Amino acid sequence: MQQPEIMTLTQPAQFESIINDYYTKGQLSLKLTDNNLPVEFVGHLGTKLYLNIPNYKNLPSECLIIAKLKTEIVYGTMKQVEPPKEHVYIFTPVKFQVITFVRRHYRIDLDENNTKQIIFMNNVICPVNLEISFENEKKKVDQIKTNILTNLGKLFDLVKVFFVGEKIVDTRFRHFTSEPIPEPIYIPNINEPNSVADKKKFENYKTNIYLPDFSIKSNQLCGR
Repeated sequence: MQQPEIMTLTQPAQFESIINDYYTKGQLSLKLTDNNLPVEFVGHLGTKLYLNIPNYKNLPSECLIIAKLKTEIVYGTMKQVEPPKEHVYIFTPVKFQVITFVRRHYRIDLDENNTKQIIFMNNVICPVNLEISFENEKKKVDQIKTNILTNLGKLFDLVKVFFVGEKIVDTRFRHFTSEPIPEPIYIPNINEPNSVADKKKFENYKTNIYLPDFSIKSNQLCGR
């Protein structure tokens, strides 16, 4: 690329158009010491900018909020105007710096005719983005498990919930992974095999689930 074009804006009359052109459409992030933290645009009222910034505490009163849109990057120096509410921060701009990158080389379309083109890519995924994504997914999984435990807890004295990915090697999961949609195992009385219609499932339960799990036996859990 050629040398980028840099434009600095400090006049408040120009701020709202910058917010409209870049911050409502671009990819936003908060500049930190060693990396950038993705943030979400919520809305704006005039030059007041509303941003959702989760997973970060002790945000300084003045921040650098970056907006990326195509070949342009905007560095906005922002000040907090109100305490955050549910991770939503309100900022007013102090100044903007708009950097426009001009391409020196032409783009190459990747299709079947470009079999001899070699492209090297790095830093495609930011480690911070991965960490935040995994943390958010774990919260979703935990919420699902909490809902299951709450509902089943109304019916049974002891409830244990595991997802298949939580156990690397566990013979108890063979029942749940051996069929596309496995049927549940219901055993009214562990001491009366004749109370179970499917004897094979009863033996499978007793051998692979009931006996290896001390917490089931100690609590005399009959159904699983």
